[in-house]
Amino acid sequence: MPSSIFNAVAGKRRLLPDNFPPWKTFYDYFRDWRITKVWQAMLKAIREQVCLSNGSPSFENMEIFIN
Repeated sequence: MPSSIFNAVAGKRRLLPDNFPPWKTFYDYFRDWRITKVWQAMLKAIREQVCLSNGSPSFENMEIFIN
């Protein structure tokens, strides 16, 4: 799903899987999440889970890159 979000927002493509809402609706949700910092909180939670599952003691310096 993160790849789909990036592609939709970056404008590389507006095609989303069939079970997603229309592109405009999808973008509006992402835009609201970005503005209200929900998106950053989700990425932080993912970063914490990845580091904990890998046994890494610190997740503060880890970056997430989305293709």
